[in-house]
Amino acid sequence: MPTEDVSAEFKIPNLRLARHGTPPRTDRMKRFLKKLGISSGKYLRWSGSQPLNKFRRENPGWTQRAWEVLILENRDITQGRNERALSLSGKRAKVASGVGGR
Repeated sequence: MPTEDVSAEFKIPNLRLARHGTPPRTDRMKRFLKKLGISSGKYLRWSGSQPLNKFRRENPGWTQRAWEVLILENRDITQGRNERALSLSGKRAKVASGVGGR
């Protein structure tokens, strides 16, 4: 199955999601974050300091595509936007714990 061009939906030029069933790899994950302009520091703050390789180990059933969609759906948060609102409302911990798919 070909990759899906989602650049129009998310207003990011040349953005394509990984193929269905593609296992996540740290280098692909880093490249995807870079395309979105998300620094590793911002990702770590959002994920509760969970490095990419730890996410992969602890979530063996996740695909690269599923992780990419998770990042896109939470892009404002991973880029550090709305951080004050989240920390004041107490939702930040809930979002960070949701990264592991648990």
